[in-house]
Amino acid sequence: MRLIPGSGAYLMNELDTSLVKNLQPLDAQALTRVRFYAPYVKELSRHRRNKQSNVIWDRLFKLVGTESILTNLEILRISLAIPSMNTVPDPVPFISAFLTPTMVEIDHSRQAHRYMEPYILSHLVSTIAQQSPHLRSLKLSNVAEQTRMGPIHAVQLANSLAQLRNLRILGIGPVALDPQVLAALGSLPYLESLTLSEPYDPLGLFSLERIDKPPYESLPHDSFPSLWHLEINPHFTSDSANQTWNIVSLFQHLTSIYVRINTHVTQAHICGFVRSICQGSPLVTTLRLDYDNNSSGYVSWVSAEIMDSLAQLPLRRLWLVGKGGYYDAPRWDSEQLALALPKLEDLRIRNYLFTFDDLVFMAKHMPRLQQLSLSVHLNNWPSIDELHNLRLSPSLSRLHFNMHIFRNDLYALETSFGLSDNFSKTIAAGLHALWPKGVTCSTRQRSSNDFEILSVDKINKALGCLHKVEHVNKTEIMPQT
Repeated sequence: MRLIPGSGAYLMNELDTSLVKNLQPLDAQALTRVRFYAPYVKELSRHRRNKQSNVIWDRLFKLVGTESILTNLEILRISLAIPSMNTVPDPVPFISAFLTPTMVEIDHSRQAHRYMEPYILSHLVSTIAQQSPHLRSLKLSNVAEQTRMGPIHAVQLANSLAQLRNLRILGIGPVALDPQVLAALGSLPYLESLTLSEPYDPLGLFSLERIDKPPYESLPHDSFPSLWHLEINPHFTSDSANQTWNIVSLFQHLTSIYVRINTHVTQAHICGFVRSICQGSPLVTTLRLDYDNNSSGYVSWVSAEIMDSLAQLPLRRLWLVGKGGYYDAPRWDSEQLALALPKLEDLRIRNYLFTFDDLVFMAKHMPRLQQLSLSVHLNNWPSIDELHNLRLSPSLSRLHFNMHIFRNDLYALETSFGLSDNFSKTIAAGLHALWPKGVTCSTRQRSSNDFEILSVDKINKALGCLHKVEHVNKTEIMPQT
């Protein structure tokens, strides 16, 4: 935008609504300049805020109306909601000028959980289908999460979605569960990823569990021929969660599932739900189960019953996110966890606490494990001398370990420079004993804990020394030729 004459006034960080009204509109010269560079713009991010570059776009569109000036735009990341409003106003006048025949991706990722009227949603998707018929990715779940469709608008939405024959990725909220919409989605030949959610419904009036004739019963058996990834946000309103998951009987080729639960559930709900997933989708190799909310009670993803269910799947990647603040919850059988997942290559667990003994079972029973992310308790870590007396079964794989040091350990171990050098060597020796082929440690990408960052650096340095010494020793004992 700095290529536009006089654009500096529009890019001031302190620009606010009152100043915007006093700025002069862009003139024809600015529009000519933009048209010269516009064909080279492939990706654009826009949000509904009256400051900086967005002001320039608004002024440009006052000159051109709804005419598209970015003729080769392919990716549009846009906020359809207005922060001060609980509902989403009709975004078609706002978005039309960005839509092009070349567009392949539209992503809405900000101002989530706003309400969009059914007629507005159907009108928006209709406009997108007409102006960007080759679209491959459409993500509107954040603004459609609470939208429920009547028969007329559902048919209109279904007809529009059926026109997007190249669609690969779709997120559109609970309206996807409408029988008309679901049938249209099932006919899309290339749809690979679908995000579903049930509307929040405390009385259980609209949940799939209360539907006498599920919307999937009348669909053709060859529906969803390419779908392999499903994201679902269920709301449990009865003692049984199985009927909610019956929707996946449509999806014959699912290999990846992401479940987000942010309502209160019981352990029985969780166990029944996971059991239904494993029975209904036996080909799943990637599974993410995410439950983290502020409601009362505690549920565990690592219970014996859930591990028995997960053992039925050929899992290679497993992410488990439990409820925060329950590190001291009753322990589980860590060896059962490792035995249930022998083919796992990537394991990431949050809000559960692991010890050295747990890592021993992972190294022994998970020979393919390459990525590991979890919180570790360091207080009972064996010393270097104690390691020699342990009967370990080292893994043959190399491991990248995203390590989060349990916060209660920090008070006992903390120094301004991280773990002591000797204790860092002790941690490194234990990891090297379990994964002698190589271990690289890291911490959370956005960690604000300097102690943890410094500690991981020291552990990596000690691991490097151990690996180097072992390499030298192997070289020295090789026979000379």
